[in-house]
Amino acid sequence: MAFITIKFPSSSPSSSSRTDRPPYPFDFTTFLPNFTTQPFAPIFPTPHKPAITTPPNPTDRLQKRTFLCHMYLLNKANEAYVDHNHFEYRQASQMIQNAIYRQLKRSPLQPYLENVYVWYLYNSDPHLAVEFSIVLLLPSRSNIGLTSVRNVFISILPEIEEQLNGAQIDRDSISIQYLYRN
Repeated sequence: MAFITIKFPSSSPSSSSRTDRPPYPFDFTTFLPNFTTQPFAPIFPTPHKPAITTPPNPTDRLQKRTFLCHMYLLNKANEAYVDHNHFEYRQASQMIQNAIYRQLKRSPLQPYLENVYVWYLYNSDPHLAVEFSIVLLLPSRSNIGLTSVRNVFISILPEIEEQLNGAQIDRDSISIQYLYRN
């Protein structure tokens, strides 16, 4: 590291003998405490020093994956579910959505869970069919797929059933497929 010292000759012979100030008006041999000098790469290439290019660190982008799910609640068909604007329909949809979301938030999928949406409830006598989606934000190199989501969902079914006042979910009727992959 090189330093430049600029010194001016004193104008009078007595000024060098004064002790209250340095003999020269500027002294650049000391830097401020937070000042450091570091070499930097040239912005433009020169014949002697080509520009240094460093590739950016690869980042793993998040991808939204939506899984369309279907299941049956055994023996829960209800005439009120025919009208999608009916209070009981909206209440049941919200209750199912909240139960699934809460349990997924406690599952291994929790870091990736964006949302859960209940799309339709419809009677399939004597059962209630439920179509819903699970939206995950996954790293692009993630190995979480249909099988992983299905296995996690099956593992949390007892808790979902408990939150749905003991309603039984037909495990054989559960289907999960990709709705949207980004």
